[in-house]
Amino acid sequence: MSTAPHEQPDIALIGVRGTTEPQTGSNLLRPLGDLIIEQSPHHTTYTELAYPATFDFATSVGQGVSALADLLNQSTAAAPHRLHVLMGYSQGAWVIGETLLPLSQRTAGQEAAELSPRTAARISAVLFYGDPRFTDGEPFNTGTFEPGRQSANPRPPGQLKNWQDRLQNYCAQGDLACQGAGGTYFAHLAYLTNAMPAQGAAFALERLAADLTQGELR
Repeated sequence: MSTAPHEQPDIALIGVRGTTEPQTGSNLLRPLGDLIIEQSPHHTTYTELAYPATFDFATSVGQGVSALADLLNQSTAAAPHRLHVLMGYSQGAWVIGETLLPLSQRTAGQEAAELSPRTAARISAVLFYGDPRFTDGEPFNTGTFEPGRQSANPRPPGQLKNWQDRLQNYCAQGDLACQGAGGTYFAHLAYLTNAMPAQGAAFALERLAADLTQGELR
């Protein structure tokens, strides 16, 4: 996934905010983006996806999938050597997860565009925090979660297996979104102060470095 010799690496970070977070300045993703930018040796930008992020999940998630798929496809078409890092908090993780799937497997955004093969290949890393579709036992799960517990609306096991080398799904113990019944909203906010954003930044930077030194495309 290396860039052509005459082209400078171009990295685009895309944050997909959680429910009711402000459109500009996600409390979790903006600082996470800044952390990656500070440590990246290449030209790196941060964008927050424009979508409703409301409690009307049936509408909001679908609109988010449509907006993200269009943004990614257009970004890759405009800059074919650009690499992307996707970062989703809470509902934002749900949006990204649906976008990564083929249309036949989506539960939201079935009318949205599918990612082109080129677009999918240019996604270096995916970071989830407090994922409301967290599935127990996945190889990319990480954090302080309790094994055996999962969200109230988990994905089918293995649904994101094509992304497992590029994905880290962070779940804090007791987070009601990713741990289901008995969890708390307080634990859902733990990512604002715990070590998981720094861990995610390190993972994204590692994936970017690897992709910038590899062959053309996966």
